[in-house]
Amino acid sequence: MGLMIKSIIGVFFFMIVSFSTIIYAAWEGPTEVVSGGWGTENGQFGISYQDTADLFPNMIVINSSGKILIGDSLNKRIQVFNADGTFSNIITPKGFPASYPPVIQWPLNLFICGDSNIYTSRNEYDQIYSISGELNQNFTTITAGIVFIDQRQCNFYTYNPSTKTYSLYSPTGQLIRTTTERPLELGKVSGKKSATGYTYTVQYPDITNPNTVKTYTVSVVEDIREFKRDSNGNIYGIATAEGKYTNDIVYRYDINGNFTGKMQIPETQYNRIPIDEPTHPIGYTKELIAEYGSAVISPTGDVYTWKRTPDRYSIIKWTWRP
Repeated sequence: MGLMIKSIIGVFFFMIVSFSTIIYAAWEGPTEVVSGGWGTENGQFGISYQDTADLFPNMIVINSSGKILIGDSLNKRIQVFNADGTFSNIITPKGFPASYPPVIQWPLNLFICGDSNIYTSRNEYDQIYSISGELNQNFTTITAGIVFIDQRQCNFYTYNPSTKTYSLYSPTGQLIRTTTERPLELGKVSGKKSATGYTYTVQYPDITNPNTVKTYTVSVVEDIREFKRDSNGNIYGIATAEGKYTNDIVYRYDINGNFTGKMQIPETQYNRIPIDEPTHPIGYTKELIAEYGSAVISPTGDVYTWKRTPDRYSIIKWTWRP
């Protein structure tokens, strides 16, 4: 089992020069904050080896106090760790009727609002749990999956792909509105490609006045896959780096749309093992050294991702240092 914290092994940094002032800012890291072996004990993680892709925890959310929640779906639980990586508690599924089919994997998705309200979906059951594991709400009549949590009021959006509609609900399950347009809270993005890269216009509700629109205009070389926003109004463009094995590049922009930082998730590493079989399609097999997940942005702008090796699963973190 064993949880451990490791020392910082690298620093991502850049320099802004404005008139005669030099300002340094950096993501400091990565630091390994959670680490455990494969298994079913607390602090261990479930894995299933498949022909095309292995199954293991890939859902991570960070609450406003820095606690790390990991959707350990093969073990049918959410594992909660303190900000320093020490184990806190387990959340297990509740509220399913006896007639419901056996729960094989849970959760299927994972969101959080503030410190405590944890949102999960499984088929027709959208649920809200507390950080300590109590089932607070069990919505058996909301049939679409959750796609976004409004951090101001803990309202949540669902999306129904068959009708292409977004529905906004209160934390008690009251329907507030339904729309076919992408809600502004999810970020409205438009982009234009040029010879030197891309220019994006990104819109969100204003942090200080949610009834008005905040518009960011950013320019970047890579094609941004998605945008995220932290609790202070900074936005993060996440691109996929080109290479043998894809990994994420994160661009950070302040509330005024000024570029303030860039970092890259390490590239996944494999050994190639030759196979002396004429019928083998590519002539070699891959042996995993280390694989890394997508970038997860915390409410304070720190970046997290998962890492797995043949014998361990870890959460690693880059801390934003203004």
